[in-house]
Amino acid sequence: MASPNPADLIPSAGNIPLPGPEWLFHALLVFTFILHIIPMNFVLGGGVTTLYAEIMGSRRNDDRFRRLARGLAQITPYATAAAITTGIAPLLFVQVLYGQYFYTSSVLIGSFWISVIALLIVGYYGLYRNSFRVKHGKSLSMWTAWGSSIIFIVIGFIYSNNMTLMLTPEKWRDLYAAGGHTLNLSEPSLYPRYLHFLVGSIAVSGALVVAYGLFAWKKDDGYGRWLVRAGAFQFIAVTGAQFIVGFTFLFALREEWRMIFLGGSVYATGLLLAGLTFAVVSMALFLIAALRDRPATPAIAGMIALALTITFMAMMRDALRRHALEPFVTSFNVVPQTVVMTAFFVLFVAALAIIGWMVAIVLRAGKSTGKASD
Repeated sequence: MASPNPADLIPSAGNIPLPGPEWLFHALLVFTFILHIIPMNFVLGGGVTTLYAEIMGSRRNDDRFRRLARGLAQITPYATAAAITTGIAPLLFVQVLYGQYFYTSSVLIGSFWISVIALLIVGYYGLYRNSFRVKHGKSLSMWTAWGSSIIFIVIGFIYSNNMTLMLTPEKWRDLYAAGGHTLNLSEPSLYPRYLHFLVGSIAVSGALVVAYGLFAWKKDDGYGRWLVRAGAFQFIAVTGAQFIVGFTFLFALREEWRMIFLGGSVYATGLLLAGLTFAVVSMALFLIAALRDRPATPAIAGMIALALTITFMAMMRDALRRHALEPFVTSFNVVPQTVVMTAFFVLFVAALAIIGWMVAIVLRAGKSTGKASD
């Protein structure tokens, strides 16, 4: 019996038209994903960094590490709220553009996908539990810290399974018999892709420590200087490892996918080169910040370079998805709805303004209570 054509396994996209041009929704998908991935990196990488700081504080009897662990324990619940809130939009735009692929892969790993809700609740509770312990002068619960970190690591792995499975419709028929109780573990690029995300989050959390050091500098310049150096060297070391993981991920991709980043597409190759360039620039700027007595300017410049690196990497992710699904995606039916799109953008900008306002309130509260440097 002949194998079915993968295109025959893809559900119909339906007849609901896009209310605006396709390129606009791709741009919104990338932009909102960037807004999500930055706090998500803080949650995942920040949890690992918190554990490391608490362990090193105990082993070395170094109060600076303990202070860092307590400070991060108070930041990560806010980052988690931001990650959850900003994560809704990119999922919605994925469904708008690739709904039949995303829904199918979600159903095929259904029991694991639905478990994300329960895992997120438990992990979020653990972060808040440690945050309240710190606020009441107690030490971190290592069991809780380990538990929350492992839970968020597992959630990330489930997401990677879903996002890789939606790109390979030819696997769907074989996985259907498992009744939603399997993962995409046979995908060669799954593990390096996930490690690329995990290692990158730890690197970004180093940049968070640098920002935390600049924030604490006015209250305690010695501690602030130590934080900047510790965070900068964490970022540099882990980003160096990320280059190895990243190229492993690149060469784990199917050849036809990999080649778009190696000269097959000017756009995709340019994104890769730009991402690598700004990653190196950010490492150099954080090194300068670590060695200077006044690190604010190079540290802030390094964070800007890091933000650009994340932007180009997000665009690469979108380019890979578009190329992988190009053989299956048909043209979209577009029926412009000016009123709907105008209302969306007004509410979207208002939501960003409200989030910025809330962040400002949190920062002011940290300054006024002195909690930011505890």
